Amino acid sequence: MLAVLLLAGGEPVPENRLADFVWGPAGTTPGALHTTVSRLRSWLGAIGCTVEHSGGSYRLIAPSLRVDAHEFRELMREATGRPDAEQIDILLKALELWRDVPLAGAPDWLRASPLVTKLEASRRDCALRLGVLAAATGRPEVAVASLSGIVAAYPLDEPLHATYLQALAAAGRPADALVHFDEFRKRLGEELGVDPSDAVQRVYLSLLSTDQRLDSAIDAVTRAPAQLPAAVRGFTGRADELAWLDTVAATTGSGMVVAVVSGTAGVGKTALVVHWAHRIADRYPDGQLYLNLRGFDPTGPPVAPAEGIRVLLEALGRPPDQIPASIEARAGLYRSLLAGRRMLIVLDNARDAEQVRPLLPGSPACLVAVTSRYRLGGLVAVEGAHPIKLDLLSAAESHQLLVSRLGEERVQREVAASQDIVERCARLPLALAIVAARAATQPRVRLADLAAQLGRRDDTLEPFVDEDLDLRAVFAMSYQRLRPPTRRLFCLLGLHPGPDTSVPAVASLAAIPPGEARHYLAELINANLVTEPAPGRYWLHDLLRRYATETAHADAAADERHEAIHRLLDHYLHSAHRAAVLLEPVRQPIAPDSPLPGVIPEGPAGYEEAMAWCTVERPVLLAAAHLAATGGFDTHAWRLARTLADFLQRRGYWDDQLTVGQLAVQAAGRLDDRLGQAESHRGVARAFGRLQRYPESLPHLHRALELYRELGHDAGQASIHMGLSWTANRQGDAPTALDQAEQALEIYLLTGDRSGQATALNSIGWNQGLLGQHGQALDTCRRAVSIVRELNDRNLEAHTVNSLALQYRHMGDFPNALRSYQESLDLFRELGIPYEEASTLIAIGDVHAAAGDGDSATRSWHDGLRILEELGSPHVDEIRSRLLQGGQQ
Repeated sequence: MLAVLLLAGGEPVPENRLADFVWGPAGTTPGALHTTVSRLRSWLGAIGCTVEHSGGSYRLIAPSLRVDAHEFRELMREATGRPDAEQIDILLKALELWRDVPLAGAPDWLRASPLVTKLEASRRDCALRLGVLAAATGRPEVAVASLSGIVAAYPLDEPLHATYLQALAAAGRPADALVHFDEFRKRLGEELGVDPSDAVQRVYLSLLSTDQRLDSAIDAVTRAPAQLPAAVRGFTGRADELAWLDTVAATTGSGMVVAVVSGTAGVGKTALVVHWAHRIADRYPDGQLYLNLRGFDPTGPPVAPAEGIRVLLEALGRPPDQIPASIEARAGLYRSLLAGRRMLIVLDNARDAEQVRPLLPGSPACLVAVTSRYRLGGLVAVEGAHPIKLDLLSAAESHQLLVSRLGEERVQREVAASQDIVERCARLPLALAIVAARAATQPRVRLADLAAQLGRRDDTLEPFVDEDLDLRAVFAMSYQRLRPPTRRLFCLLGLHPGPDTSVPAVASLAAIPPGEARHYLAELINANLVTEPAPGRYWLHDLLRRYATETAHADAAADERHEAIHRLLDHYLHSAHRAAVLLEPVRQPIAPDSPLPGVIPEGPAGYEEAMAWCTVERPVLLAAAHLAATGGFDTHAWRLARTLADFLQRRGYWDDQLTVGQLAVQAAGRLDDRLGQAESHRGVARAFGRLQRYPESLPHLHRALELYRELGHDAGQASIHMGLSWTANRQGDAPTALDQAEQALEIYLLTGDRSGQATALNSIGWNQGLLGQHGQALDTCRRAVSIVRELNDRNLEAHTVNSLALQYRHMGDFPNALRSYQESLDLFRELGIPYEEASTLIAIGDVHAAAGDGDSATRSWHDGLRILEELGSPHVDEIRSRLLQGGQQ
């Protein structure tokens, strides 16, 4: 374990990799790993070192410890850029640190790990570098000494052996050189089936002709190809991604480095990597290779690995007639030609890890950048590749892209239209490029007109199809690569209203088991067609959603689409109903009809889980209600609004409640469903009331009361009387409020509704207090509290105790008022009802002020104001004014 942590050079080593290195295939338990680390810590402490654990990884912190492997790497870096003579001295010092193979007594699995093989490869690079410099500066004996101990370890490395042959000849040992060449030629033929390269053959011929010039001998080996495509004009943004790539490139030299840049179609992977490659090309003097693997090319199949290696071998100067037939021999020759060379290799548009793996060099001085629409997790797991997922541009980067293509003046002239274009292009670089090209070729067309042509988020992709660029075709290549069941799921996701979704909802949408849904979603994530922004939440950006919707209409029959939407709405309605029952266990919402087969509703286990589920799903539930109201599912529309009412009320989402309520009124009206209309008018009235729009609330209350009376719906009538009571109270009309609450109580007493009785008594007591009937108010509120505690209704208890506190406050009993308010506050906080929490804090401040404690009053008012500001409450100005006036009410 000490060896592994030392070789890591102070970098963190994940627990699982540490266990693999130390215990090998047999593995070990977490307990054994932690015990060994603990023992190691106790030993290291004596020399001022320790082992740090963070984020599931261990890292050795050894400020006072010198490690030969670290010194070797530092000397290699120090030699770079120095004059030849100084480089030779530094490299000799580096090689002197080597005494034997690294970790000679370690288990085979550790010695075969990248930690050790990369270090051994660095020794080879050092020896070759020293040999070339020494031979070129007239010190061939140094070259021979540095290379003689390393050539046996790399029996097929052509640059290494070519340099060694030259060093032997220059040192006056031509016979040894000829013998060595003959052995090397035989070895290549037996193991790879090829002859030595032209470069090595020329060295051999130079030996025969006594021409020992080093520069001509290794000319072909050191030839530097420069194949990078032209960089994208006007490349903008991606500062964080470029910095990450620079960090990865900085590790070159300690082992072959592979960077994998993945992302959805059109997100700008190639543009980023090519731009970056041009920026760092001078760090790789042996050249740059570029190969388009055509993993998602509509014009033909992906490049086969054997063909890819052939292309790269030709780029490295290998004649076609000297390229082996088998892929294994080609790969061996490819690695041999790159050995010891510092090259940058860009493998663009890869299909999968198997296509890339044979194209990776063995040289630790090479840097490979791979782009793909897939994550290529195999390269990360096996080859230790560094992955980064390229996301959409930020709004600022998108704006700058338009500026770079259209000019600052034109974009600034129509800033709002530019922002609209960015939004409708979903910040996808390819979409922005298509629109920018259209704008550039039509300089007199207003950007606002172009923005309007792009349509809404649920329109088709037709506005993003041009003569040379077709966003639909780009997406189609990713879609066609999917397996049929995954394609079906992607299509159905286009029917989901968004903004994101969960596994159970996806399973219901497609009528498949959750495990199967999770499997297909993983495939879509790997293909970067779906994103998982948070664990268990799945998202498509707007343009991919448009494409999914198009494919759903093209590939799925109308009845299949209709049933899928029906299942999805069933899922959300039944899941929301289960949550609503937990939020209001005494007054249960209207039960929905049985769901379609294949629907798997979610079931929160308790109040807290129900609140958490509703909070996470709120944007989706609101979108589902809109989908139902506009898509011919009117029953789902009004029932979803009714089911969500209590949650939206508690969390202060009154604008949302008003929006879905108005949709519900229209939907129930189309159905001529009088119960649905009554419930929907009641929901709209509650929302208007909370928004202090009382004149708009009253018509809905009266219409709901009329409908409930027609239906003979006693509970509904009582609830409307309570709504009228609350509205009158808020308008300062305590007598009317008291009268309406008493009418509600009569109905609740007749029907035996204990929860309703407590609610009505609470309102009666509140208004009795406002009318100065404090003794009666106190008794009435105590009756309400007694009932709700009998029912174990924590929400209603919080409200009734709050009313009790008000009566104590009216009577000047401040200690009991504060005690009751605190009890109510604790309940509201426990239940997660921020508006009532804020109102109670304001009331506590009022009691403190009445008791002469101005500081405590101010603190409570400030706490309440902060919550009201977060909710966007209309009461904010009132409380601010109170604070500015020094607490005067």
